Amino acid sequence: MKIKGCQEKNTGMSKLALKKPSRFRLLPLFLSGVWTLPWPPVFPGTGLDPSWRFALSEAVLNKWQFGRDIVFTYGPLGFLREPVCFNHLQWLFALVFTLFVHFLLMLTVTLLVVKMNAHWLSCLVLLPVLFVAVPLISLDYRLLLAAVIILYLLAKGKINRGFDYPGLLFCSLLLATASLIKFNAAPVSVSILLLISLEDRQGKDVRIALCGLLSYVVFVLVLWIALGQSLFNLPANLFNSYQILSGYSGAMAKYGRDYQVYAGLACIFLEFSLLLVSLRLEDRKLFNFILLNSGLFFVAFKHGFVRHAGGNAYAFFAVCSFLFSVYFLIFYGCKGRNKLAGGLPGLSLAASIVALLFIVWHGNQRLLEANIAGKFSAVKSSALLVFNGPYRVRAVEDARADIRERYSLDEWTVRYVSDKTIDIFPWDLSLAYGYDFNWSPRPVIQSYSAYTEHLDRLNAEHFRKASAPQIILYACKSIDGRYPLFDEPETFAAVLNNYAFVHRSGEFILLSRKEKAAREQVIPLGGVEAGIGEPVKVPEYDSGHMFAQVDLGYSFWGNLMRLFYKPAFAHVRFKLSGAAYSNSFRFIPGVSKNGIFVSQYVGGIENLVSIFSGRIKNDIEEIIIDVDDRKCYRKAIKVKFFGSHLQLSGIS
Repeated sequence: MKIKGCQEKNTGMSKLALKKPSRFRLLPLFLSGVWTLPWPPVFPGTGLDPSWRFALSEAVLNKWQFGRDIVFTYGPLGFLREPVCFNHLQWLFALVFTLFVHFLLMLTVTLLVVKMNAHWLSCLVLLPVLFVAVPLISLDYRLLLAAVIILYLLAKGKINRGFDYPGLLFCSLLLATASLIKFNAAPVSVSILLLISLEDRQGKDVRIALCGLLSYVVFVLVLWIALGQSLFNLPANLFNSYQILSGYSGAMAKYGRDYQVYAGLACIFLEFSLLLVSLRLEDRKLFNFILLNSGLFFVAFKHGFVRHAGGNAYAFFAVCSFLFSVYFLIFYGCKGRNKLAGGLPGLSLAASIVALLFIVWHGNQRLLEANIAGKFSAVKSSALLVFNGPYRVRAVEDARADIRERYSLDEWTVRYVSDKTIDIFPWDLSLAYGYDFNWSPRPVIQSYSAYTEHLDRLNAEHFRKASAPQIILYACKSIDGRYPLFDEPETFAAVLNNYAFVHRSGEFILLSRKEKAAREQVIPLGGVEAGIGEPVKVPEYDSGHMFAQVDLGYSFWGNLMRLFYKPAFAHVRFKLSGAAYSNSFRFIPGVSKNGIFVSQYVGGIENLVSIFSGRIKNDIEEIIIDVDDRKCYRKAIKVKFFGSHLQLSGIS
């Protein structure tokens, strides 16, 4: 039996409960919107994150083709999420768009408060959420949240019927924009529109059922073309973006605090519980609204706890706090004739507060910085960048000088590179901006992201082509305790075969493309099957380079963990000549079948110099691969060794 537990309050209810918020009572919502304005975009900087932010902006300016020239977590609108100030018009557009999305979200919340006849106390409940949680919600999530709230109000008839089609088209545009900012928003957007379509099909309105999905596809195509992208590259972009998503959990996972994971699972459980409770209520629109947000919860959970580092977990709790506070407004605007429905507002409010506590507990940096002096300084600097040309030029040049000071390439290297095409390994791409080099990027622009066989092969093929960059600056480092040469093993083999050592400058070695690359002659050296944790003996081979194709497959349980959370980590270490053992490194199974380099152990930049100079030490006797939890992996590890003749050629 269904429970009539979530219908709008009638006029017989308390007048106080029905009283709409006055303009004065909505003032705190407006002030919170102003107070939580997004921080101004940053300038190009050094390191991993500043480099990919610069790369996304540079890709759009040069109209590089996503899916062919650029393959990354973000799409052609990714520069909007992390704007970098070095091209004024692009930065100004990103700033205006960021402010638009921010106030759009605030406006949708205000509209929800008004249309749900919320009591003025509800506005006070929202304030801590808007002040603390909203600054942690990224641009793509803000677009998704604004869209689902508008769709709910349209479905409930809270917005004039004449706005059904325009409202649906506007939401489709928001979802299309979010999908081109970051690809993981695409499956969420499609699922939202599919649910809307299924709901409207039950109402026999086929036109509305098709309008949302078709307009979403049209907006994606229009934006894609407007950004200078070719439609012929769209299928490749979809496939390569899927590769990025499918390999992310296994390669980019990072451990964090266990109690935060348990709290995150509790939020997911509560969302599921509210969904089940709403199923027993007669308000199908409410059930569909909670169901729409389930995809958001799942994607936010994966983003927060797969790579459980930095502010990712706090971003998940921010989304939870925001959505639970929205549920509170909706439930509070419904009448509850039974205990089951009547307790929903309090339950949602409690969940929102708990999520907020997890954000504040360890200190939210943006919250701590949100003071009057900091806000005034941020607004002032943004205004100067917009209206003061000399200040803007000076600020950009100062950022470029800071990059040069950080990397400190010697004069010989700078002169040698000159205007030659160049790429940088593994991730310091902003170096090209600092020295005004002619940057020619590989498709997967940073090495740690080429974590599937396909992505690694894309980069390898890039360096085998005649159009490959003439120069490579190569540093020996990786993330999360990985072994640097195993990040993209086939790409390393292609670079090793096509480039030779020229010079060393600081943390980088300078490699120049050979005039004639040697043919890659594969010589089978046998194979072996071993258990996890068992040493695998490396055969002797001194006629060139030696590689090992390692097949460490996931079990059924491991694949489930990859899909819904993250699998246990794998590790590799080496037994070296003289009975010494190397440190243990994080091992990425997704690319190991492409052939990892096992001729020589590389412990630093000096070893790379020797290898690219043709002086191979052959000091690896055994490799040992172990895992944190054997339930996540198949019992046997299959290893095939192969060699290639070492044929040195002159450099260009």
